Amino acid sequence: VKNDALLRIPRMYSIQCTDEPRTYEGYYDDGSKSRPDVLYHTARPIAVDLSVVCQQDEPGQHAYAVAQAKTRRHRKAVEEAGHVFVPFVMETTGWLHNTANELISSLATWCVEPWLQRQFIHEMYRRLSLSLAAQKAETIIAAMHVAQYKRPAILAL
Repeated sequence: VKNDALLRIPRMYSIQCTDEPRTYEGYYDDGSKSRPDVLYHTARPIAVDLSVVCQQDEPGQHAYAVAQAKTRRHRKAVEEAGHVFVPFVMETTGWLHNTANELISSLATWCVEPWLQRQFIHEMYRRLSLSLAAQKAETIIAAMHVAQYKRPAILAL
């Protein structure tokens, strides 16, 4: 999902971004080398950490909990660098946490020419959907392979 939707599509619209930025490594209190998944080089840089989670109970409930955990984990370090942190959490059903939707809209508004904004938003959601569907298919194929051959499959999709 990350490489396809969160990196490739913004780059197609000339939004500069860095995969797995090391910018924040010295800012974590626990000394870990933890880092967000993507850094968008906007007027005020935006660091994003992605998670795809299974739905539990009500739609969005698990995504909300994971977004809160990611915010607790990354916000302080990112803000100390003068950047903004945004958790990007989606459920395997396709439900997106509100910060993910806000990020897509904000990138379109701030970084994409007005006549391309609707296209950018459409393409982001399309790529997220396609990536999620591909991940589901890979998981099903791997599970079928284990059930049939009693060993994990090596997928090269």
